[in-house]
Amino acid sequence: MKVLLVDDDQLILRALKRSLIHLDNTLEIHVIDDPLKLNEAIVEHGTPTILFSDFNMPNYTGCALLNDAKQLCPEALRCLLSGDMTTDFSLQVNNQAHFYLAKPFTKSQLQQVLEAAKQLEKLPVGDIARKALGQLEQIPVVSDNIKDILRLLRTQERLAVVADKLSENGAVSAKLIQVANSAMLGFSASISTVEDAVIRLGVDFVEVILLSYDLENKAESSIREHVVKANRKAFQKAILARDFATRLGLEKRQTEQLQLVCLLSALGDITERVNSDEALKQLDRTIISAYLLSLWGFSEITAKSQLVFDSTQLAENKLTLMHAAIELVVDPTYEDCPKNWPADVYKQLFERNIYDNWHQWKNEFSI
Repeated sequence: MKVLLVDDDQLILRALKRSLIHLDNTLEIHVIDDPLKLNEAIVEHGTPTILFSDFNMPNYTGCALLNDAKQLCPEALRCLLSGDMTTDFSLQVNNQAHFYLAKPFTKSQLQQVLEAAKQLEKLPVGDIARKALGQLEQIPVVSDNIKDILRLLRTQERLAVVADKLSENGAVSAKLIQVANSAMLGFSASISTVEDAVIRLGVDFVEVILLSYDLENKAESSIREHVVKANRKAFQKAILARDFATRLGLEKRQTEQLQLVCLLSALGDITERVNSDEALKQLDRTIISAYLLSLWGFSEITAKSQLVFDSTQLAENKLTLMHAAIELVVDPTYEDCPKNWPADVYKQLFERNIYDNWHQWKNEFSI
């Protein structure tokens, strides 16, 4: 991977380069201490996979540089280095930066950026779509307090620590308990504490529910109704996924994976609503969902399973196919899908000998 570092401070450049090499000695790293030489560096060294830029540079801010990079190398993962995180939210809303690293940055933060870049490279989308994704006008933002909880979950902190953090937000706690008692999981006994909700849901479900709640809670009034609708559709798909998985005789872990994929599918719907038709011309909601999940550190299989309109993924990835089969039940109008998509799904269901099971199951529901 090519990495380009931009900072007027030579000490920061050396420290950052040293840390990155320690994490991955195969990186091809180039540095410039003058932000006005960005175009020159790209011409000389090629498009970077990751671009790190300082926020506060003389004569040219990191915001301006990343805005330039959005046009010059939209495929690059853009990271802002700053000692001042107060502008975090407004920057990410405009999709100028994908990551924000506070000085002094940590190796775990850098590792997260490297892993996201590797995930994005594996995403099976064409060059035109990659550029369009990098030039989206807005992408969903995850609140700092939710990021803190996600970090605790992913570093496998003790349950009591996670539960205490969750309990600081009454609305979040209530949402987790509500979902833990919902029909989606099928438990008969109800629970009433955050700790019990986390135990029942598991880390993966808690992550997804937190993201859904955060996006819905933070949505502007003009699109809140749409966000609620998108999350409701995703939740409905997750409930159906449990029943469909039971019909197919899937194991518990496979069932949970399918439900998680369905819950996360709302991301593309939400992002479409906050971008112009021009920005979305080369994209569809499934590609956007896969992109955001790769960016946010979800697994490769979880991201690829969003690509229900991709015939190759339908053939190669059973989880994608099952997601597509559920999508056909929830949205039988196929308004925003490719022309031959339903036929592609039927073909793969036949080839995997699950079409009859799916068809019988579909007829039992009236959405």
